Amino acid sequence: MDQDKNAILELIERETTAFLNRDFDAWAECWVHDEAVRRLAALTGGVTDYQEGWATGSDAIRNIFEKFPLPNPEAARSIRR
Repeated sequence: MDQDKNAILELIERETTAFLNRDFDAWAECWVHDEAVRRLAALTGGVTDYQEGWATGSDAIRNIFEKFPLPNPEAARSIRR
């Protein structure tokens, strides 16, 4: 059980760090590339975003990275999980 928990926490750490550092390839390594993938995100102001399928979800993240390209390694280091 501890091994599974540690693997999940490590994956969350890698995915979040890649996202905040705007490293699409590293971020994509943390996801299953399948149309069965579902992503629900909570955004500021109480807005939620639902993406269905790898292609749709990954395109949404690419757009975020293009719109906000500045990496934030400090945030990646300071987030408490």
